[in-house]
Formats: sequence, structure tokens, C-alpha cells
Amino acid sequence: MSTKKMLTGLTLLTILAIFAAQSYSQQGGGQEGRGRRGGQQAGQAGGPAGQQMGQRDPEQMRQMMLERQIQRVKQALNPTDEQWAKIEPALKKVITLTQQTNRAGFPGQAFGRQQGQTEEANEEQTELAKAARELRTAINSGDADAIKTKLEAFRKAREEALKQLTEAKKELKATLTGVQQEAELVLMGYLD
Repeated sequence: MSTKKMLTGLTLLTILAIFAAQSYSQQGGGQEGRGRRGGQQAGQAGGPAGQQMGQRDPEQMRQMMLERQIQRVKQALNPTDEQWAKIEPALKKVITLTQQTNRAGFPGQAFGRQQGQTEEANEEQTELAKAARELRTAINSGDADAIKTKLEAFRKAREEALKQLTEAKKELKATLTGVQQEAELVLMGYLD
């Protein structure tokens, strides 16, 4: 009797294992799925799956992040189309200037880029980005006089960028239709 129960149990386990294996392979977990996830070469077929593993262009990543931020703000503010047409350009300006001032001390390393590569291949260079790169070069040279000069230039460029950011925030605030929208943007960090 116990032998019969064991054979029945093994048969059931075998059947379950077969169904599980079929289900796994149909969901992309089989050999084909492993090839896509496990290191597909750049440029091979498979598109987005390969791109999700770090193959995206830094500019593309920046644009995606910008669009996500904008959509979150739009959802929070719930503006009319007419209101949004005024808010969106001012919001983009604030986001862009905020990013520039926050990453100014780390040129060439935004979104995982290696030092030595250009910071913004497809974007125009800001004065702050240029000053940051020149300061980094001076630091690497070890020349105290050059460091002092470039540090002063960097501080001036950063001060100017912060003034531009302050002005952009004022412009953004002027596009809003009420204190509720202003409060949302303050909580989200876009206004002071």
C-alpha cells in the first residue's frame, strides 16, 4: 500500500513539475528570456529589454526623468489646459536650473558617466558647468593659484545661476492660480 501511495505522489509531483516548467517558459523565463535579461549586446534585437539594463543615453534618461516630474506636478496641481500652457514652461525652467545648480560640482558624473567624458554632449554648456569643469582641472593640476582663481570664478557662476533660479521660481509662482497650487509646489520643492 505504501508503495502505491509513493508512486501516486511521485506521479503528481512529476505532472506539477511539467506544468510549472511550461508556465515558466511561456512567461519568458526559459532560455530565450535569459538571453534578453542576461547581457544582450548593444545593438542586437530586443530593444527596450537591453536598454533597461543601463544602455540608455544619459540625455534620454534626463528627458524621461523630466517628463515624470512634470506629469507628477500636473497631476498634483490639476490645472486647466489653459493654465497648464502657462505653468509648464516656467516649471521646466525651474527644474532645469535646479538640476544645473545641484550637479555643478560633479561635471561628467551625472547619470553614471565617467569623469573625463563631456558632461552634456547634446546640451549647451552653461557658464556654471564650464566653471565647474575648469575648477576640477585646476584642482587636478595642484596649482594653488589656479585653484584660487577658478574657485572664485565658480562661486560667481554659481551665484549667477542661483539668481536665475530665484527669478525662474518667481516666474513660476506668477503663473499659478491660487494658494493651493503654490502650496503643492512648495511641498514638492519647486518653490521656496
